[in-house]
Amino acid sequence: MDQDKVYSIKKPKQVLIDLDSINCETYRNQYGFRYNFHYSANGYHPLVAFDGLTGEFVSTTY
Repeated sequence: MDQDKVYSIKKPKQVLIDLDSINCETYRNQYGFRYNFHYSANGYHPLVAFDGLTGEFVSTTY
């Protein structure tokens, strides 16, 4: 990447991270699954993070 482009990037005045959890359904006895009462289903329940201003995906944890 061109150094001029890197140094021309301005840091944002604020950062907003939107944390949410999702249900990733599993079938049978896959390792690490749990029953989720909210979704009434078996599955993984990872925490995901999005940039709150743009909606871009940032990260996930399992």
